[in-house]
Amino acid sequence: MGSRGSNSTGPRRRKRRAGKKAWERPLPAIDRPALALPEDPDFIFRFAVYGDNQRGVPIHRRIAKNILIAGAEVVLHVGDYVQDGKKSEQWDEQFRRPARRLLERTLFLGVQGNHDKESPRYYEILRPPGGKSRFKAVREPVAFFGLDSNRRLSQQAEWLGKELENTGEPWKVVFFHEAPYASSWPWPGGSLKTRQHFLPVLEEHRVDLVLAGHIHNYERFHKDGIPYIITGGGGDTLAKPEQLRNPFLLWAAKKHNFITADVYPGRIEVLARDLSGVPFDGIIVEKSGPREIELETQRRYTGPRPKSFPTHLGKR
Repeated sequence: MGSRGSNSTGPRRRKRRAGKKAWERPLPAIDRPALALPEDPDFIFRFAVYGDNQRGVPIHRRIAKNILIAGAEVVLHVGDYVQDGKKSEQWDEQFRRPARRLLERTLFLGVQGNHDKESPRYYEILRPPGGKSRFKAVREPVAFFGLDSNRRLSQQAEWLGKELENTGEPWKVVFFHEAPYASSWPWPGGSLKTRQHFLPVLEEHRVDLVLAGHIHNYERFHKDGIPYIITGGGGDTLAKPEQLRNPFLLWAAKKHNFITADVYPGRIEVLARDLSGVPFDGIIVEKSGPREIELETQRRYTGPRPKSFPTHLGKR
């Protein structure tokens, strides 16, 4: 009986292992018109955001190509460039070569993820402003603040508070790897350390937009008038969202994705995009708070939720 049980499960296990990874499957065609810059005369510039590309090199290449077609001047990366930051060759294979033209043609600003492991290659390739893993960079009228959610969080929180206090740019965008709340593994409901150290500063100074990764999908939540977006679908294996309780969750999608944000004098229009470049979620960030963009192509994750998941979340 034991032998029959072993034989009956073995082929199924082998079949699962033999299945194609997400980055081995055919990619959809790029929708170039969907990626076009706006014709609004008040438009100032576009920035793009992605992260957690790691092993998904073909998807990473696609996202980099889409961002170039989209005409982004600034690119933010929310961390996890490679699967193992201690392996120097991965920095070339998984990040530098796929992102080469972005690194050459845009202001590329990246923070460290937990997989990057304080590697010297991060500093060599990314060249963060000031040579530190936390930094400020400005493209008028936006001030970008990159934080390292892996180490010295209390010191960074103190630094961020002082910088925000003395920053004259009207738009303040903060990005780091581990979001304070999330509805997916690996963190049960989000990162407690960023919630403890970063969240009070973000709320005290009422920043305009917060971006994170770590969770391999797309997720958007708003707290105290601040929109938070997780864009960790840059290439690696996707995580199933809505497994855990995020009390502020508004939208989630199990999709490889990147974000574009169009800056205007009085607003920032943020669109989450799939691998073809077509938007599937969006918000308009204003000083009075965020409001949602209604899209014909709007799509969300519709898989089964656990019984303990709040039933009101995600309703529109």
